[in-house]
Amino acid sequence: MRIFLFTALLLVAAAAAGEMRSVDVVIIGSGMAGLSAAHRLQKDHPGTAVLVLEALDTVGGRTKTMPVGSDLVSVGGTWLFPADHNALGLAAELGCEPVRDPYFLSPHVAPIKAILHAPLVMELWAIGRRVALQPGGRWWLDKDAVRLDTLSVDAWAREHVLATRGMRDALRQYFFALETMSTATLSTLQASVFLYHRFPFFNNTSTSATLEDALSLPSFTFRRWNNGTGVFVDCLHAAIGADNVLVSQPARHIEQSADGVVVTTTTGLSVKARYAIVAVNPTAAINTISYAPLLPEGMQSLAASTMATSYPCVGVVLTYAAPWWRALRTSGYILPDMTTLTSAENYFKTGVTGPVVELTPLEGDAVHGILRILTWPARVAGMSEAEVQQSACEYIASFYPASSRADAMNVLSFGKIDWSSRRPYLPGVTFNFNVGALTAFNTHDVDNLRTPHGRVHWAGTERATRGINWIEGAVSSGEAAAEAVGALL
Repeated sequence: MRIFLFTALLLVAAAAAGEMRSVDVVIIGSGMAGLSAAHRLQKDHPGTAVLVLEALDTVGGRTKTMPVGSDLVSVGGTWLFPADHNALGLAAELGCEPVRDPYFLSPHVAPIKAILHAPLVMELWAIGRRVALQPGGRWWLDKDAVRLDTLSVDAWAREHVLATRGMRDALRQYFFALETMSTATLSTLQASVFLYHRFPFFNNTSTSATLEDALSLPSFTFRRWNNGTGVFVDCLHAAIGADNVLVSQPARHIEQSADGVVVTTTTGLSVKARYAIVAVNPTAAINTISYAPLLPEGMQSLAASTMATSYPCVGVVLTYAAPWWRALRTSGYILPDMTTLTSAENYFKTGVTGPVVELTPLEGDAVHGILRILTWPARVAGMSEAEVQQSACEYIASFYPASSRADAMNVLSFGKIDWSSRRPYLPGVTFNFNVGALTAFNTHDVDNLRTPHGRVHWAGTERATRGINWIEGAVSSGEAAAEAVGALL
């Protein structure tokens, strides 16, 4: 299916340049938000003509799967959480449900379990629970929002004078390894919401609920796809129809009139539609596309304050003949010491380093062991592929007994992706607002990030009311935009 869809994409893209197309709804961006919006419009409003425009040459956005040897490995969005009802429902509808991942929080993954039960992490979760439950998901209106927004997570942790280095490191490890964010540049307000969204407690009448309560729920399981999240993308793409998605068509201008919109791409394609849904990250939405009439000035300034993941954005994948670490009664999840890892001295060293996740297939008789490391571009700059592979193997070997060194060095295949190379359309893996940015603007400016601009509607995981920065946020925001536009058709 992947080869067929890729060939179809190339043919459709080549035929599109210089054309004028007319549809009911044009969607900019073929990440999970854009694809989900297109699918929901087609399902709920049969006969609606929908066209998706993608700037890059592949669909899926940050929900990306990469071939590494004979394996297909997720290098972007990877897991679904128990609270991801929209994404789980969509996967079930398409017949491509993810499989339970028994390794993510298994008893052998002591570092992750320790992080989630660390005192400061649990306290931050409690703040997020209160903040995230603001009406309409407008958590920037919490009574303590200004103070929390103007404090970085590191600064908030320093206020806890009795907190140990280990307690502070737990916060750094969580946001670095699971959210790919730096606690030095992430506000406490946003961090608390991100953390709560990941591990919500649904009994909202229980005001004394804790993160431990959420983690102990019977339904608390993580899920991912064998052969990577591309399985989900391919199923959704096929359901929409390959001829309804055009790749290599970066939108550059959106012109509105009384009866519709016209979207022009950099290749000369023009698409006339009744409505448009812009389903890309806020940075790309304002830096790569111009609008007539202009967007509200405050909204543009706020969107410009979003930061893409700038340092842990190189994914290194190693595959092995088998998951040899299981013989040592451990999973392949590794969370290194964060104080050392994030120090300025360490940043300028050469060599692969960073958190490690295990992506070994969850089903099958003979499966390869797969590990993915997230590291800095600066750490591997100037290194050849062979040198990066050697460094990654040495790094993995450093966490295991000397007797396992040969296993760690004996890889089947190696792969690497640098998300920072996809600028300006996809400059990073995750995004967050600068410390203090949300509360520095008035409420109307913040609301405009989600409020339609005339006939232009917005989608994308950063604009979601829950599941922000993850697959659920993309799917839920895309479906919400589709519902809003569908009601107007």
